[in-house]
Amino acid sequence: MFDRPIPLTLRIAIAPASVALAVAAKLAVDPAFGSAPPSPYLLLTVAILISSLVGGFWPGILATFLAAGATDYFFLDPKHSLLDNSVGQQVQLAVFVAEGAVVSAVGAALGRTIRNGRDCWIASERSAVPRRTGVAGTGSWWKTWAWLSTRRTSPAA
Repeated sequence: MFDRPIPLTLRIAIAPASVALAVAAKLAVDPAFGSAPPSPYLLLTVAILISSLVGGFWPGILATFLAAGATDYFFLDPKHSLLDNSVGQQVQLAVFVAEGAVVSAVGAALGRTIRNGRDCWIASERSAVPRRTGVAGTGSWWKTWAWLSTRRTSPAA
């Protein structure tokens, strides 16, 4: 099931899809908070992380810029305009983009590690060399450890 790599088009398409879902969720949640909605960047960092985990660094960067644009358009005053806000909001947006780049790098590294581990596991499963399986073929190291820890050896007389 997981032995094929994710196609490039799907890895890139995850960025706008995850940002769209995060924006939709944020638009649905904001009215519940009344006149004091939470941070405009709420939920969008998760979209960046998901994009970088699945797609890698560049889809994470794409999600970062899409999330920054969506935040500026939907959540920062004046709403429904791009780059027409105060200096403080522009600084917050720049910090968000920098944070998104860091999250993209960390997420891409984590995703690469997960994929490498998966590939090693698949290669070991397909290998003709039998693996150590522990006690009586259980395949579990902790069962082997539990079995060994129950054996008592008497001191030499």
